[in-house]
Amino acid sequence: MRAVRLAALLLALAALLAACGIPVSSGPEPLPRSDVPEALVVSQSVEARCPSHNAKVENVSIYLVQAIQGTLVRVNRCVNRPATVQEVLKVLEAGPVATDYHNNYESALNVGSNLASVGPGPTGVGPCPKPAKAGGHCGLATIRLDRYFSELQREAPIQELGQIVWSLVRSPLGVTEVRFVSPTGRPVAVETATGRFVDRPVTINDYRFLGP
Repeated sequence: MRAVRLAALLLALAALLAACGIPVSSGPEPLPRSDVPEALVVSQSVEARCPSHNAKVENVSIYLVQAIQGTLVRVNRCVNRPATVQEVLKVLEAGPVATDYHNNYESALNVGSNLASVGPGPTGVGPCPKPAKAGGHCGLATIRLDRYFSELQREAPIQELGQIVWSLVRSPLGVTEVRFVSPTGRPVAVETATGRFVDRPVTINDYRFLGP
């Protein structure tokens, strides 16, 4: 009898909560990522450093933004071996982890960022149309920006471009130049750290002022 009364009481309580507009669920439900404050979005799948005994992964460097100074800082990330442009973009889009937030590191990339490598080959790196100098190595990565990039304001667009360029050029992929295209794949002019818009591939030198 006591169990029946308890069950009836719980049903009545659930009905009361529903009537008050409070959602009732049989179990915990995750919040949509769009409802979570950016400062609390910490990717649990991103490792800061690869375990030394795992030959299937390798360390790469990505660059985040130092919140106070606005400059770029290098942090370690672990990706599947062999590294590709898309793998580097993936960990860059994941943004800071808990230890990064403690150091006031943030990212200009939106939490829903969807950057895509459209470069040739399995790694996403191809030869440059015109090498910088005869006999010199030149690796070109082509990145398709997403719709969130057009929503960035003030210094954020330059910071995002700088994060991408520094992260790819300092990766083990052999990237020296990065070309950006629009979400529809059309060539697009991008802003450098000096405020100039250029319609050519950019290098670290174009974002040297942001660098560490």
